[in-house]
Amino acid sequence: EVLAVDGGIFVIRDRVRCAEPPRIDWLMHTFSKVTRAGHFLVCTGEKADLLMAVGEPAQWQFSVHPGHVDAKENASNTLVISTEAKQTEAVVTVILVPVLKHADAPEIAWEEGVAEIRSGDKVCRIPCTGSRLSLE
Repeated sequence: EVLAVDGGIFVIRDRVRCAEPPRIDWLMHTFSKVTRAGHFLVCTGEKADLLMAVGEPAQWQFSVHPGHVDAKENASNTLVISTEAKQTEAVVTVILVPVLKHADAPEIAWEEGVAEIRSGDKVCRIPCTGSRLSLE
């Protein structure tokens, strides 16, 4: 499920249901170098960076696997977000935020299943636990 928010921000939510608690690997292919900056993962671009915030970050592990992924697309890295689920249903929610070089990054907070994105005087609240993603 994907929700587009003002300013080019996207919220992506994947749900997994299994008979047994699964190991989940969520993959993202990227042209850019991926680093960790505080609670963000950052894909570094020439004119802008793409910040990624993962919901409930304490339960997820992050790794980047460099290497040629796709000759046609020339993607060179695979970002892997992983967890060992404790239940038969697991959810990964990722917020993607483009930020121009030297611009202030928004603040993103997760509290009780709600993502709050603050940028300047704008505040966006997104409940992430309901049946559908939506803005409050």
